[in-house]
Amino acid sequence: MSKKYDDLISSARSISSLKAHLVLVPKYRRPLFNNEMLLRLEEIVKDLLAKWNCRCIEINGEKDHLHLLFQYTPQIQLSKLVPGVNYPLMRGKNWFAESLRELLETKTP
Repeated sequence: MSKKYDDLISSARSISSLKAHLVLVPKYRRPLFNNEMLLRLEEIVKDLLAKWNCRCIEINGEKDHLHLLFQYTPQIQLSKLVPGVNYPLMRGKNWFAESLRELLETKTP
């Protein structure tokens, strides 16, 4: 198979190459993430996408946002996938509670 068709996903009745770019931003776009958090978020997001049978293509982030590029099948509704990825990340604030507390205390006047 040529490189042109390497990223195709085949299922029972279809062949697809659907990709989505998702940007996750904390409230008020505060600069909350450090390198340690971004690496942990990358692991978490890859696990979440695998549960949804999606393929993670790329994850990047900066201090105030996280970029996800992933491939999905037509059977998956993005309107259900996005909260399915975002909600566990929001609920997981306690993973970074100590780091976030330090960041927020240094940012407040």
